[in-house]
Amino acid sequence: MFRKVLFGTAAVLVGLVVVLFAPVAWLAVDEAAVPPRSDVPALPAGVRVADEAVKCGSGGCWRELTLTGPANESPSQIAADLGLPRETCGPRSLFDRREVCRGVNVADGKVRLYVQFHRPF
Repeated sequence: MFRKVLFGTAAVLVGLVVVLFAPVAWLAVDEAAVPPRSDVPALPAGVRVADEAVKCGSGGCWRELTLTGPANESPSQIAADLGLPRETCGPRSLFDRREVCRGVNVADGKVRLYVQFHRPF
């Protein structure tokens, strides 16, 4: 009788582990995943998206937005207005432990904001 209870308890615990942690593990290794548009930070007044693309490379995919701003602002000023002097990362939620990283760069006179998942694996 004791073995049946012990086996049943172990089976329940294994089931819980599978149900709770398998999705978390899958999210962590899914290299094709791209953060949703809702993970893009709010844009300052006057800044708008000129182009949006999903790009992929070794290690994963990311969302990239090319931004334009008021005619009197330089690309460097538009980038500074975004408030991302360096890449910042943080977890999405309790169950989705992927970190969402946001950053901005200026190249060839264009401001590009990117949003990607950072995977520690």
